[in-house]
Amino acid sequence: MKKQAAAAVLLCTLSVNVLPAHAETAVAGETSKVVASGTSASVAAASAAVSVAEATYAGESDLTLAEAIQLGIENSYSLQQALNTYKRNGISLENAADNLEYIPTDGSGNAEAVSAWKSYTQSNMSYIAASKNIDTVKQQIAYSMVQAYYKVLSAESSVKEAEESLDIARSEEKAAVAKAEKGKISVTENKSVIQARIEAEQALAAAQSALVQEREALNHAIGAETDTVYNLTDRAVYIPLQKLDLEAYTQKMISEDPTIWDKEQNVESAKLDLKFFSYNSDGDLELTEMSVDEANQALTQSKRELAESTSSTYYNLQNLHDQYDQQQTTLATAQDALKLADKKYARGLITKLEVKKAEQSVNQAQRKLEDMVLQIDEAQRVLDQPWIS
Repeated sequence: MKKQAAAAVLLCTLSVNVLPAHAETAVAGETSKVVASGTSASVAAASAAVSVAEATYAGESDLTLAEAIQLGIENSYSLQQALNTYKRNGISLENAADNLEYIPTDGSGNAEAVSAWKSYTQSNMSYIAASKNIDTVKQQIAYSMVQAYYKVLSAESSVKEAEESLDIARSEEKAAVAKAEKGKISVTENKSVIQARIEAEQALAAAQSALVQEREALNHAIGAETDTVYNLTDRAVYIPLQKLDLEAYTQKMISEDPTIWDKEQNVESAKLDLKFFSYNSDGDLELTEMSVDEANQALTQSKRELAESTSSTYYNLQNLHDQYDQQQTTLATAQDALKLADKKYARGLITKLEVKKAEQSVNQAQRKLEDMVLQIDEAQRVLDQPWIS
């Protein structure tokens, strides 16, 4: 029996869930782009559209998130392994189909026919699983690229913050030197200011080193030269939390999770062994029955774990959104303080250094807000597709 015809027979008896296609959405701005996550926004469609042998990148200085994902897929050894497994299982299925003369029922037929049928059904399950795994691996690669991309953005933000802190520390040291010359500051206070500047320099060096490491990790993932520096043009945009019926959503995720699909196929495989059990060739009936029970237990456990992780991710996401709201208040407070500082400076009531400190507070609050958006975006992606993490 040829592969296509034989597969059609078995596919009528198997439950095959097709993974949903989500789309990554981006909104272009004048100098950068923002990437929306949301429940329906993920990288699955973008990554699935990229072939390992296709998608080239000319190496411009700008790098979008979509380009990073494409290059990550291109450069992935795990995806190549998944493709090789798919090809290998296809060959095994074709061989099993060629050996299949007819489909026995309920243990009827000779031992060779039953063995050929069992071999075919197992091969077909493996073939379908390998096909589904390609999409899963692409989704996992895409998520890992999002993480690598965001880590660079976060590291760049940390460098900017460290630079601002050093600038203020140097300004304070300069002011302390002037005071020391006039005897208006103690030696201890002067040393303290100097030490603060030294520590700020060390913090900047550490932040710069961390940025280099994150850039190298991203470059390695996309197959770029280690010392290549890209301008990352995409930014995550905040999207309010979508309220969920958690129980219904969990059932939806269970129906889509490829890991659970594998466990379901293990149950079907164990049932098949039991259905066509032969005392002459299959050993102990009790052990075969235990295999069915164990496969069902593994399936139940996987569903329970998915339900728990989905609930945990959702509540964590709620907490992140609450923190985002609180951080917005912090930012607004810092902005009001800066406005007041500008007015005071204009009247000669405070120094320029005090204005710079107020500006730093605004920048710190803004960067923290942006970092929280990255965290929210990552968590939303995991909620959308729990199997990617």
